[in-house]
Amino acid sequence: MGGNGGGASFNWQVMDGPFAFDARKDGDPQKWVLNVRIEEEEPTNYLRRQFGKDPDGTSLPTPEHVQAALRATPYDVAPWDDHSASGFRNIAEGWIGSGMHNRVHVWVGGSMGPMTSPNDPVFFLHHCFVDKLWADWQAMHKNDLGYQPYLPSYGARKGHNLNDPMPPWDDVHPIDMLDHRKLGYRYDTEDYLLAGEELYPGQWIWSADRSHYLYYGRLKDQSPVLLSLVRYKDGYVVWQSPSTSAIFGRCMMREDGNLIIYNPAVDPHSPNPIWQSGTAGNPDSRLVVQNGKVVMFNPKATTPFWTKP
Repeated sequence: MGGNGGGASFNWQVMDGPFAFDARKDGDPQKWVLNVRIEEEEPTNYLRRQFGKDPDGTSLPTPEHVQAALRATPYDVAPWDDHSASGFRNIAEGWIGSGMHNRVHVWVGGSMGPMTSPNDPVFFLHHCFVDKLWADWQAMHKNDLGYQPYLPSYGARKGHNLNDPMPPWDDVHPIDMLDHRKLGYRYDTEDYLLAGEELYPGQWIWSADRSHYLYYGRLKDQSPVLLSLVRYKDGYVVWQSPSTSAIFGRCMMREDGNLIIYNPAVDPHSPNPIWQSGTAGNPDSRLVVQNGKVVMFNPKATTPFWTKP
C-alpha cells in the first residue's frame, strides 16, 4: 500500500509503494494519478496521507471499540441517518460512540479525507472490514428476540429502505445484500461450509481457534488433489480424503448432506463424484472445522452425525 505521506514540505505526498505518483523503483513507469477530484477537497493529482495528524488527536479504533459496536442493538433506529441516537449502523459508521468507520478516514488523512477517498486503495480494505463487522453483528444477534438484519423497511430517504433500488444500480436493493455468503464470498474467520457452498483448489477454512485448517488442493509436491485437515503449527496432516485423483475439481457441501469432490465438467449431483463422504440424506447440513476435527451437523443440531478423523 505504501507508507505515510512525505511530510509538510512534500504536501504529504505518498512517496513509496505501488500507488506513489512518481515512477516506481521497480522500473514500471506507471504512475498513480488521481483523475477523480473535487479540487477544493482533493487539490492535487497525487495520493496524500497524513497519519495521525488530525488536530483533535484522533486515533485508530481499538478492539474495545469494535466489541462495543457489535454489542449495539437494534441494527438502526429512526430517523435512519447520522442523527440516529443508537443502533449498530450509526455506531459502526462513526457518527456516534467511538467513531469507528469515520475515525479511520480521519487518522489516515490526506486523500482519505474527502468524498473522493476511494482514490486511496486503503479505502477498500477499510470498507471491506466495516462490511465484515456487519456480518459479525448478524452472527452475534441472529437469535435475539425481534432480530432484524437490516432496518428500516420503510420510512427513510429513497434508496435506504429495505426494498428500495440503490441508484445507479436500479436492480440492486438492500434486501439483496443481507447475506454475504449468498454473494459468493466468506470471511476466513468463518469455520463452516453451508449446503451448496464450495471450495475451489487452493482455498481453505480455518477452525475458529486457528489451530487447524481444511484445505482443498495439492499439499507440497503430492500428485493427488485432496481435501486435507492440517494442523497449523507444524503442518501435520490430521486427515485426508482417500482420493487419488489428479484432477483439479471442486469440493462441495452438497445440498443433500454429502460432502463431495467433483469434476466441474460433470454435474455435481451425479451419483459418482471423484470422492464422497457418503452422508447423503441429511439435507441442508453444514460442515464445521473444529480443533483437530471436521464434523457435519444437521440443521439446528448440536451433535455431529459425521466426524473425521
